[in-house]
Amino acid sequence: MGHFRPRSKASRLISAPKNPVPRALREEVADLLLSRWFVRALLATENDRLGLILRAALEMPTVDPPWLGPSAILNDDGLIRSNWVDEHQVITVGAVVCTLDDLLGNCRRLCDQLAFTQTEADMLFGKLRQWIKDFRTTGQTAEDRVPIEYRKKEVDTPSG
Repeated sequence: MGHFRPRSKASRLISAPKNPVPRALREEVADLLLSRWFVRALLATENDRLGLILRAALEMPTVDPPWLGPSAILNDDGLIRSNWVDEHQVITVGAVVCTLDDLLGNCRRLCDQLAFTQTEADMLFGKLRQWIKDFRTTGQTAEDRVPIEYRKKEVDTPSG
């Protein structure tokens, strides 16, 4: 037997299915999605700055801007900065997103509002920690941050 070959260009278009998805299946899928902590968080914050931050941290951007970058930095002033693309697709490098204290407070309130379990809250804050790179100075030198096995070896000098 040969392969199916459409007779005309018009018949090559795929038509919509005749039978819609059963309502029970639709409701089951909706319930399944809404049971996921990140879906509830994104829906609760879809129209505010926290939603923008969560979409960046969860790597779930919208189709159209505004967007935040794939990572952010935390500086000594407690400011979180990230690249920003506004709704007109104008890019700002290192735009101030918010303060660390504001972000933590808003996320704690979100966890309370959505009645997150401890595990769900830990996952939310874990995603934020992965997104934010800590560039605060800690009094360490650059060499202090190098693993011990890669540091320069000190040479003993004879005392004399």
